[in-house]
Amino acid sequence: MGEYKARGHYQDARIVEGYEEKRFSGLSGWLRIHLERRAVKKALAQLQKGLSILDMPCGTGRFASLLIERGDKLVGADISLKMIQFAKKRTDLSRGILGSVRCDAEALPFRDGAFDCLLCFRFLPHLPLQSRERVLRELARVSRGALILDYRYKYAFRSLSRWIRHRLGLAKPLRPRYSLSQISREIQRAGLSLVKWTPVVWLFSEKVVLLCRRAGSAKAAGHSDTPADGD
Repeated sequence: MGEYKARGHYQDARIVEGYEEKRFSGLSGWLRIHLERRAVKKALAQLQKGLSILDMPCGTGRFASLLIERGDKLVGADISLKMIQFAKKRTDLSRGILGSVRCDAEALPFRDGAFDCLLCFRFLPHLPLQSRERVLRELARVSRGALILDYRYKYAFRSLSRWIRHRLGLAKPLRPRYSLSQISREIQRAGLSLVKWTPVVWLFSEKVVLLCRRAGSAKAAGHSDTPADGD
């Protein structure tokens, strides 16, 4: 299995406790959550309600209420026990939560096709390529069909501004950003096909939410095989 910062970083209770405040506090944090949830909701709108969904990694449980409101049955999974404990505090366990599992995304402890849908958000872009491909294959393995993922898109104002600031010595080196064709090829290597992609904020945000399906599975409800946009 690969080694990367996220594997051990969020085992520290102090880091977990400051996670929400650092990223999602104030007006800018509220707006970030609102826009991300809106994009995920658009992907979910293509699927039937009442699904069994694995949220991996669940983090602090930001998407739990969105899934429960749809009537979905949720399992939250994370490599960080501290994250799972935080998520449990903010979620009503009597409504739609099947359980929580501490596990590694590169070796999920679930049988093939265990869930109707997989949600994986704010995780894949932080992984080195080989680890990311292993995680994608595992997510595809335990899904009966649908997966909702996020990637970082290179043809967006945010990506361009980060690149300029890096070139001027004003920002750290960037993690790779990808074109839609590069993203499509990467998920295809994991046995997935792209059904729909949704920018979190059109033209501005580098974050895109992908609705994918496992090769050979039934078509995602109410949607064609053609991606919404090109690159």
